[in-house]
Amino acid sequence: MQKKQTRRHPTQARGSSFDNITTATNAARLTGRGAAKESSMAIEYIFVYGTLRKALATPMHDLLARHCHYVGEGTMTGRLYDLGDYPGAIESVHRDERVYGELYRLADPQLLALLDDYEGCTPAHAEPREYIRKAIPVILHDAPPVTAWVYLFNRDVAGLLRIGSGDYVDFIHSAHASKAYSDESF
Repeated sequence: MQKKQTRRHPTQARGSSFDNITTATNAARLTGRGAAKESSMAIEYIFVYGTLRKALATPMHDLLARHCHYVGEGTMTGRLYDLGDYPGAIESVHRDERVYGELYRLADPQLLALLDDYEGCTPAHAEPREYIRKAIPVILHDAPPVTAWVYLFNRDVAGLLRIGSGDYVDFIHSAHASKAYSDESF
């Protein structure tokens, strides 16, 4: 089952409803089946670059904000692509290719299980999973780099629109401004 066949508004959860995510995660926790149990406790940060950013005010960002402490804005080395209703980032070997986002300190490591399900990277999701969670360096403004969990797009990017600015929030705002402008011109 591929989940990219239907498009949804960025405020909707990627997988199932929030209640289903919570239920599935609690069941996985109780049965010992969960994603990325390896050294999750050693990494205490998460970097978000898309619909989990606070400017988009999604229900999943609200969940993130309740279980994390906002550290600041940062960047990772990578490329950002428009997947329709949300973005996907991939790593890059070119240091000048940046993806912009926000860094959070995890207050509750159990949140990772919820986010893994939301991002479709648990064993309950069909292979190849759309995203993988990986620990990578994140550069902050006026602070040393930190290692943070990031959900990386795990599929071929051929034919996808690259977001050259690397900033999904700017991309969304410029797309809405452009649409508003073109709608007013008729």
